[in-house]
Amino acid sequence: MKVDDTTYEVALRDGAKFSDGSDVTVDDVVFSFERVLDPANNSLYSQFLTFLDSVKAKDDATVTIKTKHPYSLVAERLSTVKIVPRAAVEADAKAFDMIPIGSGPYKMTDNSAASQTVVFERNDNYNGSHPALAKKMTWQVLADDTTRTNAITSSTVQAIDTVPATNLGAMTEPVSVSADKGFSLVFVMFNHQGAFADVKARQAIMYALDYEKICSTGMGTLATAATCFVQEDHPAYRKASTVYTYDVDKAKSLLAEAGADGLALSAQVRSQDQDLMVALQDAWSKIGVSCDVQVIDNGVWSESRKNGTLQVTLVTWSTLCFQGIEHMGSYFRSDRAAAKSSFYESTVFDALVDEARQTTDGDSAIANLAKQADKQLVRIDYACLPVCWPQMPYALKSDFKGLQVLVNPLFRKVTKG
Repeated sequence: MKVDDTTYEVALRDGAKFSDGSDVTVDDVVFSFERVLDPANNSLYSQFLTFLDSVKAKDDATVTIKTKHPYSLVAERLSTVKIVPRAAVEADAKAFDMIPIGSGPYKMTDNSAASQTVVFERNDNYNGSHPALAKKMTWQVLADDTTRTNAITSSTVQAIDTVPATNLGAMTEPVSVSADKGFSLVFVMFNHQGAFADVKARQAIMYALDYEKICSTGMGTLATAATCFVQEDHPAYRKASTVYTYDVDKAKSLLAEAGADGLALSAQVRSQDQDLMVALQDAWSKIGVSCDVQVIDNGVWSESRKNGTLQVTLVTWSTLCFQGIEHMGSYFRSDRAAAKSSFYESTVFDALVDEARQTTDGDSAIANLAKQADKQLVRIDYACLPVCWPQMPYALKSDFKGLQVLVNPLFRKVTKG
């Protein structure tokens, strides 16, 4: 419940219990937030809670949350913190991290560390409004595209996600494939230090692409050419005033103006982005730009990005909150961009992000600010190159009934079977 623009009260669910049978208490809630915010724990989620001032127990069933300033995404950001039993964490933190305890409809019984299989079983202590519909779920960790495809076609599994475009032809009855729009964007990330410090060099790279052809070549039928950062069916969508068309002569001219003739690029990408990066490599060769494509492990890629050593890469970007301004701001606001190997800085963009985060004027005001930020990012500063909006392809066996797919950003559920 919102008390005022900077104060919220949250009531515990009556009778809520953790999967180990212990009661969920306000002390557990406060501890869970303190655990995430403690710098010593280096939590991934602390970056989403910078607006928080305090989290305190009001009484035995209510928590009071204070923010430093008005914030438009309080509920969405608070939900990133998972409430855990303080006693279990303090008794053995390492053991808890291996098999966490929560208060949701399922409990984890295998974390895949040894088996490469994550197993969830129904939490019989759960008393909320979304009870488990299956007694048990088994998720196999199959990072390799071929292995994942073989698993569904051989009936080893009932469903897979991230169906590779190159393997769509292998999906025949009794396997069906669906692809729904998500809230992701595939974009070329430029390191704004060095060759791409000049905006004309970034523009040249954009003019060198036939976006429809690139999407078809690199993504099969599983993507739509992007015209801005935020997807066209989102309230914050604003088609760019300048939509880049394939123009080799224009691209070469801009390279010359930037003093970047004979530009040589080094692109490091993850395996899932290889096909699309090779398509870009081929297109850029037509304007005299060479691009050495290296496929690296996800862990190496993440560390290189954090260290700022990636010159060019492909990013498939989604956020934990599907508001347009956060989709951009969580990657490109100046306090985040250096750790993404972008080094983009814009006081104008930052101000738009901050205003949208703090406004109390409602969704339409936030969407309008997001449109302005999108234009600043993509068509004034040319900070990145939006390539395509990918779909979310998944394959199901015909006997797998009742699956509900959560489709972002509006959380529309698509029921299969």
